[in-house]
Amino acid sequence: LPTSLLFTRSPKTNRPAISIFYLVLRGLDTVEDDMSLDRNLKEKLLKSFHKHLYDPTWCFDGSGPNEKDRDLLVEFSVVTKEFLALDKKFQDVIADICKRMGHGMAEFIDKPVETIKDYNLYCHYVAGLVGIGLSKLFSASGLESEEVGKDEERANSMGLFLQKTNIIRDYYEDLVEGRTWWPREVRTYVCVLSVPPTESVERCHLLTCTRTHTHTHSHSHSLTLTHTHSLIHTHTHSLTLTHTHSLIHTHTHSLT
Repeated sequence: LPTSLLFTRSPKTNRPAISIFYLVLRGLDTVEDDMSLDRNLKEKLLKSFHKHLYDPTWCFDGSGPNEKDRDLLVEFSVVTKEFLALDKKFQDVIADICKRMGHGMAEFIDKPVETIKDYNLYCHYVAGLVGIGLSKLFSASGLESEEVGKDEERANSMGLFLQKTNIIRDYYEDLVEGRTWWPREVRTYVCVLSVPPTESVERCHLLTCTRTHTHTHSHSHSLTLTHTHSLIHTHTHSLTLTHTHSLIHTHTHSLT
């Protein structure tokens, strides 16, 4: 459900906890997404973020200027003050999920998503835990049974489904930003030809091209890849998913 819809359909007694839960994890996600942060600083922030929830004066103004949610971290003391006003049973759930998610995100700073197992684990950290946290909040409020809060497998499954949808949707955008969450184990079945908008077509790079039967590259700069479903990216930066068995990229910047 969209966040706004979740808020409006939640009982009023639960809305403050859900709102703060969302803002806390949005702040954490902003740290993870910021590719301008020093690697060691990012790891420190991710692993300690849950501790800052108990400091009503803490804020962070070191995010990159282009981070769309940097203002949330600059004004984070507003969030922590509201967090501390929640019932302790809600605080405990939010802080626990924040801690588990932050440590999970830190684990993947340098660890590439190679296998489907890695993919599921990463999606658990960044989305499955959201579902688990929401279930625990509703259970803690008494609006759902204790069993709902304990059923982490079902809540995690829904989170994985939503996150994987987002990863597939945002694949090229993440690629341009220097992130790749789609597992290499899956990408070995397809060939992805990427031309970032800021690059010339001559600098386009083939990210993955395996399990193909033919790979020829002539001096005329034509590239033929056969027996694979192909993602074609034209020089006009439009994306077309094809189910043909070949991708030809000529030096004249045309695709056939």
